[in-house]
Amino acid sequence: MSYLESLLEYNEIVKKLFATEEEGFQFYNNYGFEKGFSVRRSYCEWDNSHNEMTLRKFVCSRQGFREEKQLKRAIKKRKPRNITRVGCLAKFVIARDRTT
Repeated sequence: MSYLESLLEYNEIVKKLFATEEEGFQFYNNYGFEKGFSVRRSYCEWDNSHNEMTLRKFVCSRQGFREEKQLKRAIKKRKPRNITRVGCLAKFVIARDRTT
């Protein structure tokens, strides 16, 4: 994909409006599937009365890193899981349109 194609794709995505948070998640989940990664819900902000979500961040399932304490445990009762968090920076943030 060329730089111009990437820029056009970015502009199309930025213009999108979603009726619900779930609709935004489905869009990014489908986009991630096409690009070869899976998605999870991350950070969330609420309004002052805690009634409505004002911002939601979706990230690649490989975003972040495993906590250090999990890597250094001396006594392990279970077989350690594979490391899947490798610091991926892919993210998608949606915010509530406050003009409506």
